Amino acid sequence: MKKLAIKRKHYIALALSATLLLSGFGFYKANAASLIDKDEQCKITVQIPTASQYDENEHSKISDGIIMYDEDVTVKFYKIADVELNGSYGISLADIDLSVLKNENVTAKQWEDLTNQAYEAVKDSDPAYTLTINPSNETEKTINVDRGLYLYVCDDILGDAYKYTFTKSMISVPSSYLVQGATKLDENGNIVEAPTSDKWLYNVDVALKSEAEPRFGSIQINKTLKTFNKSLGSAAFVFEVTATVDDETVFNNVYTMNFNSATTQSVKVDNIPATAKVTVKEVYSGASYSMESDEASKEVVVDANKVQTVDFTNDYDERLELGGISVENRFEYDKNGQINWNKSVGGN
Repeated sequence: MKKLAIKRKHYIALALSATLLLSGFGFYKANAASLIDKDEQCKITVQIPTASQYDENEHSKISDGIIMYDEDVTVKFYKIADVELNGSYGISLADIDLSVLKNENVTAKQWEDLTNQAYEAVKDSDPAYTLTINPSNETEKTINVDRGLYLYVCDDILGDAYKYTFTKSMISVPSSYLVQGATKLDENGNIVEAPTSDKWLYNVDVALKSEAEPRFGSIQINKTLKTFNKSLGSAAFVFEVTATVDDETVFNNVYTMNFNSATTQSVKVDNIPATAKVTVKEVYSGASYSMESDEASKEVVVDANKVQTVDFTNDYDERLELGGISVENRFEYDKNGQINWNKSVGGN
């Protein structure tokens, strides 16, 4: 699993600007475009962006994080309408109104609204084509298709460390840079402006637009005290929890349990980055109470799908040392990203 370096690398989303104008069929027809070659094989090439940037201060999610995913992603293509040889669209196959595409200009907002309508109309049906691509080791992949207007969709993916979401959109095949107002990827994966041309493109590029949102999980520390000596008062136990990802510490805190009887207590630790390796160390075992094993430290890997547990057992060791109430230090980030220290006495 690759690591998404939030602080060291920057990414940019490939979203269309709300003010962008796409040239509709009316504009293309007015500029005397040639007819489509009915014998030319149409293709769609799915591309994975590999170089981009984003502003950490303006984005809460990480864009283009799909390059971190090391399994197959399935792209589904739903045919919305046929494309005639003159470039116009036939009757909608998805029972939606395509009349806006006949206008001289189509705004990005109109295109987005039409995309959403198409998705609602076809989401429960079978796609006309599917393509699988592995973003971690493939930069592009091509599939043969018939002429048509297609909606392309990728389902959300829950990876071990990140949740990946994708932007759905529509694409016309064949197409032209003049009609679509398209952008394309250069050889380095950067988004660049496409040339202005009315030439029909029979191999149309699709750049997958995605966001990666970190996933988090929890661990639970279970502590069993087999025998309790009431005459010594409360028995306190302290645990240090340290989580690392790729040898970098991403979480560190201490947690306490105070016993007044022979029982089992638990502490749940939340919001630890998924896939982190967590070390739980019993740093104080309580006066007159010893661990049953030599394992004062235990390790577990955080799983976003379930709570991982670690178990410790202590017993009275016949010493006559008074116990005490433990102190827990909490370190929290405020809204400005600054660390605040909060000392809690006697809490779990």
